[in-house]
Amino acid sequence: MRTNAFQNLFRRSDNRVYPSITPKSREGLHGCLEEIGPVGIRGWLLDCAACETHLKVDAYVDGQVLGSGCADRSRPDISEIMGRPIRCEFLIPWAAMTLPRALKEMDPTAKLQIRVVAAESGRELHAIDGLVRTAGQLLGDAATAATSLAPDPQQAQDVQHAQEAQQAEQGESPAPARQQPTKVDGDVKAIAFYLPQFHPVPENDAWWGKGFTEWTNVTRATPQFAGHHQPQLPGELGFYDLRSDEVREQQARLAREHGIHGFCYYYYWFNGRRILERPLEMMLDAGTPDFPFCICWANENWTRRWDGLDNEVLLEQKHDEESDLAFIRDVLPILKDPRYIRIKGAPLLLVYRVDLLPDPVRTSAGWRQACKEAGLGGIHLCAMESFGNSDPYAFGFDSAVQFPPHRLQARRAGDTVKDLNPQFTGRIYDYEWTVADEINAPPASYRRFRGVMTAWDNTARRGSASHIHVNSTPEAYEVWLRGVVDATRRDLPAGERLLFINAWNEWAEGAHLEPDQKFGRAYLEATRRALLGTSSWQTLVEYANSRDEMSGAVLANWIRDVATLLKGQELSWRHLVGLQQEKLGTGHTDTIVFSKADSDHSPSIRLKQGGHGSLDRVNDQTQPAHMEVDRETPLYLGGWSFAEGVHLGPATPAVLFMENAETLERYEATLTGRNKRDDVVDAHPSMPNSSTAFSGFTVYADVRRLPTGTYRVGVHYEVDGEVIRFTFLPRLQIV
Repeated sequence: MRTNAFQNLFRRSDNRVYPSITPKSREGLHGCLEEIGPVGIRGWLLDCAACETHLKVDAYVDGQVLGSGCADRSRPDISEIMGRPIRCEFLIPWAAMTLPRALKEMDPTAKLQIRVVAAESGRELHAIDGLVRTAGQLLGDAATAATSLAPDPQQAQDVQHAQEAQQAEQGESPAPARQQPTKVDGDVKAIAFYLPQFHPVPENDAWWGKGFTEWTNVTRATPQFAGHHQPQLPGELGFYDLRSDEVREQQARLAREHGIHGFCYYYYWFNGRRILERPLEMMLDAGTPDFPFCICWANENWTRRWDGLDNEVLLEQKHDEESDLAFIRDVLPILKDPRYIRIKGAPLLLVYRVDLLPDPVRTSAGWRQACKEAGLGGIHLCAMESFGNSDPYAFGFDSAVQFPPHRLQARRAGDTVKDLNPQFTGRIYDYEWTVADEINAPPASYRRFRGVMTAWDNTARRGSASHIHVNSTPEAYEVWLRGVVDATRRDLPAGERLLFINAWNEWAEGAHLEPDQKFGRAYLEATRRALLGTSSWQTLVEYANSRDEMSGAVLANWIRDVATLLKGQELSWRHLVGLQQEKLGTGHTDTIVFSKADSDHSPSIRLKQGGHGSLDRVNDQTQPAHMEVDRETPLYLGGWSFAEGVHLGPATPAVLFMENAETLERYEATLTGRNKRDDVVDAHPSMPNSSTAFSGFTVYADVRRLPTGTYRVGVHYEVDGEVIRFTFLPRLQIV
């Protein structure tokens, strides 16, 4: 049972439901009870006068409390309307609810009304309309939730919020509130690789000099050709030290705000010896930041050339059965962390070089057994597609993940740069060509998580022997990421739709989402847009041009995103029009202007009755009767109207008219915007939904051109040469 997100809106004044929320909404409560399903009771609630306040909600069935929650989840669609990030969605999961005992004894077909109540300043506001479920459906939903094998980490957060709300109501001191990740898109989740080499360690001091960190390499980089973006220096986060709790919190906050689901930490473990482990350990010990994560075992040699090969080995990685089992036992406490990323309940473990395992099938079996004995129930093993790795099933693994620039089809672009360093021995590739190729890449024959790279330029590590992808920009990256989002939806089932980004902070390889001094937050904003589907028209066109063909789900997603963009452009246009109208004195973005009609109607057009409707609101009056209105003030009108046989969509035009009761002079204005009205649908079951669903309207009307007098208000539609007219009961006295 799913309703439109904007159909049930309410205001504090009288708790009535009004279908109006705009970028100019500044007061009143708005909300909607959207869904009662297998996960729980879901909806949204927003106080426009205090958008940062997250309201508490209680769910009732037949007057008995089911559970409580908090409206503090991210809501991208409402954020788009309000023009800023809004967290107003609530989910009261079944796991946090207590069903009345009497429910089990009821007739399973008995219908029950569920209502959500907003608690504010000690008052209860019955603000959100109820939905109906049968007793059997409620029991079934609760049973399904109790036996789910793939708990949603977000659901665990909601359970905790509900428990804290109950504790607070009972006078108890709840545990400190935990941060909640932004859910930009619950469908596809983006994970960014995270490098922990931004703090000094004894090994690097010995190999590279006292105080060495990755920043040392970054600042030494020099341009290799004209316009080469080197050195790449950090922006707002600065040259940070990952031993700082504040830095790690800032990183998580930035990632969360821009749609990143979690980080994948590189884990360096050499036969029992750890290195660069401190940021991860501090995060585990402190419990903060409260941000999803997983680990990737970087199980290759650590070399002086940073390439994992056998030249100048600094730390050797030895693989045998005993050592590999010791590794999984070492990371078991990490896999048990409640923030750890899981697939169908199993922790996700990535291995960088699965080809280095002597007997990977036997090793993977041993790891699964160790996890089972430790109470984890299982583990999801993912092989990185790095050095020649392909089908993960041949290694006993569950999936693979793309890891660009490894295994990319790339086109050389060295001849496109100017003033190339004559000592340069590296390679230069075309990023844009790679984007087009990857967007059109066919799906794998095995479970594969797609990957993208923001850019690639390891000049900071390899100097004149570096590999560089030119033409890498936030816009090109956004096009690639959009394609990967589409491919992920197409190729993977719900609950397994992950994609990986290289990287969050690979500064010495020129691959970082973190803001730098040239692009600022541009890569982060591109990530958020690609995940939300709110790209600019230029990006949408480039995306379409990069594809060999568009069909099926890809085409549907593209059309959806174009529609979203056009809607945003329309809102912006209406806002500009509103500013202009305010200068003219009308003061509202959706104001309509009445003009005098030349005549009643052409003699060839027949007039007939057959409409239905009601004027629910005039200014601050609901269910108005005869009333006076000031012609110098915009007139607010709200109601519904439909005609038999007339299909109404969100933008179906009609004519709103005001007729002088004495002179019969008629003034008209086109009425285009339509609101969904389920109450009208329910009240007219014999009528087709196509006529009644979008029968609502709310407008501001400029009536300054109307002479003073008494007016009838009505609506008419033209159908096949006939005009169907409906006149509302209230009469308005223009003074």
